[in-house]
Amino acid sequence: MSEHYIFDPYVIPFTAGLIFITIAVAYYWIKALKRLEPEEINKIKSNILSPKIIPIFFSWLKEVFLESLLHRKIFGRNFLLGFMHMCIAFGWFCVIISEHIREFITVGLGNAIYVYFPIFLFDFLRPEGSPGSPFSSMPVEAFAITTTAIVFIFLHDFFMIMILTGKALSIVKKYKPGLFGMETKTKHNQWDQLIVMLLMLLFIPRMFAIGCAMYNGADAYAAGSVSPAIYAFLSYNFGQLIGPFLASYESIFWWIYSFCIGAFFVALPFTRYMHIPTEVLLIFLRKCGVSAGKKYTGASEVEVLSCPRCGICVDRCQLNTAADIEVQPVYMLEGVRDNEPDEEKTFKCLLCERCESSCPVGINISKIRVAQRDKFNEGKFKKDTGRYDYLDDVKESNGGTADTAYFAGCMTHRTPGTKKAMNALLDKAGVKYVSLDAQDSICCGQPLIMCGMRDEAQKLISENTKRIKDSGAKTLVTSCPICYNSFKKEYDLNGVEVVHHTQYLNKLADEGKLRLDNTGKKVVFHDPCELGRVGGVYEEPRSLLSRAAALIEPDDAKEDGLCCGSSLANTKLTNDEEKTVAEDALDRLLAKKPDVLVTACPLCKKTFEKVPGKKVRVMDISEFLAE
Repeated sequence: MSEHYIFDPYVIPFTAGLIFITIAVAYYWIKALKRLEPEEINKIKSNILSPKIIPIFFSWLKEVFLESLLHRKIFGRNFLLGFMHMCIAFGWFCVIISEHIREFITVGLGNAIYVYFPIFLFDFLRPEGSPGSPFSSMPVEAFAITTTAIVFIFLHDFFMIMILTGKALSIVKKYKPGLFGMETKTKHNQWDQLIVMLLMLLFIPRMFAIGCAMYNGADAYAAGSVSPAIYAFLSYNFGQLIGPFLASYESIFWWIYSFCIGAFFVALPFTRYMHIPTEVLLIFLRKCGVSAGKKYTGASEVEVLSCPRCGICVDRCQLNTAADIEVQPVYMLEGVRDNEPDEEKTFKCLLCERCESSCPVGINISKIRVAQRDKFNEGKFKKDTGRYDYLDDVKESNGGTADTAYFAGCMTHRTPGTKKAMNALLDKAGVKYVSLDAQDSICCGQPLIMCGMRDEAQKLISENTKRIKDSGAKTLVTSCPICYNSFKKEYDLNGVEVVHHTQYLNKLADEGKLRLDNTGKKVVFHDPCELGRVGGVYEEPRSLLSRAAALIEPDDAKEDGLCCGSSLANTKLTNDEEKTVAEDALDRLLAKKPDVLVTACPLCKKTFEKVPGKKVRVMDISEFLAE
């Protein structure tokens, strides 16, 4: 083999961009890792410095492959959308990997330090008999057209077809988003628009440069046992098409390609595509048990940087689909990332987690949003204003102790039919229980937490914890899903099982203590956000209703359940905006014309009952069963 040249000036833009992106990613990663809480750092250390790191590593590798390259979760939402993302990400990855392997097989590791070499392999590495690069005084490395070379050139063209297919689909998606399961176009900032354009342009000059290189060395490529028109079905044939006119401009196309990819690297840290490197770190942190929590820490920052701004959350958000309000995570997180959080976008949210359940990256959006609300509220409220003095006068509800305690909750007291039905059902089943808030009630504290006032909620949590433990209860039953999640996630109730009344009633029915007669009525069950997506309770209410009625599943059920439009987390939405969301949700829930709409949340029940012109009765599941 003749000597090969290892440098051409056109590699400078690419190399400079690669150096920049390496430094930028390292900076953002180090910055985020330095903001981790001590317990988060200890979790990482305990996993890295133990045999657990081996299964963690392989689990991390598997998820990176399935999610970052194949986009498995997006496939689950819409095949065409997943196929588009997979073609671009996996195709590009395979082009890079296959070219590195071809370099190694052909010339060994001698050029490994020249990171640009495999990126411009079709110029630096030419077949024997090729005239070489007409733009360098130094000869290129020559290789024989062997079976191995044929296979790798074929793979290159195959993966390039994948990439070009993905980019073609992205153009179609821009004008026909409905084909990809998306009805709303995400509004991207100028940086995101720029990098999308660069990504679109990236592969065009590459194809022209490789096509010209193939044309200039056509005779040499034809020396193999297979026609280059077959194994280089894209590059060679495209080269034959453009070569007669553009072959002498090959170097210019390499320059353009180098500038495009270099510019892409420079722009990447400031755009949505920062999710590409950061998602790799995010997956590793999660494998070590570290993710966004109650405080905004480095783990939260990694999740923010991992947002691809794909816009799936926009379509899922009822504030957008019903009320045309743009406060979705794709917009809210953009401000957080740029250190310019928007108060309106932070607080104008129902925290229904409909967006979170469909996020392909699995970002803990609600936790990040609540943590941002905490930051907005820092210093706004005095710690001791006497606002909790009333707690000293709250009466014990009915005294005594029991293995089971019932906590109705504030919203249940505003829908007394639910509380009355629960008392009747518990008595019917022969349950001995103590009612914690039959006379006076103390809020569980979750509304304060949702609004970014976690510190202010601690007094309520402390007082309720004392009352629950003093009751001697081993099981705490609540009718409000908000209270249910609060007791499970915010309270330290070791030894006390917290259940929603649907879970408890279903258990009583399974044990034969609660007999239910089937009425035959057609019933649609509405999954409350706090009970379903937040609490993970889906089957128990369906099991109960299947015993007592003809259960009909709405189109939007379980993880896709609709928010009623009201939320104790809302401080910005107007009554009219809430009403718009509620009306839209009710119309969709009643599409199958049930006799009764059943829910399992007092707030949802109250909200749907207030919708003017509703044509069916709205009931809590306990009311329906008691009746």
